[in-house]
Amino acid sequence: EEFMVVLLETDEAEAVEIAGRIRAAVAQRHREDDGLTISIGVATFPAAADTKESLLEAADRAVRLAKRLGRDRVVAAGS
Repeated sequence: EEFMVVLLETDEAEAVEIAGRIRAAVAQRHREDDGLTISIGVATFPAAADTKESLLEAADRAVRLAKRLGRDRVVAAGS
């Protein structure tokens, strides 16, 4: 499953920090039960993209990279 969170007035560093807290909370809650993890891609406007379409594409590329790198991690499009 995929979902998107929009963080207004948030730069990449703040967005990565928030995404990391979300990832850690999911891992903590599920690790003992079922091993559920999440991979998160972060993209910011206008640093990673200049249109809403390209922003979504940048976030999608980042999450795919997170999955290729072993899952259960946060990857920023600007990395």
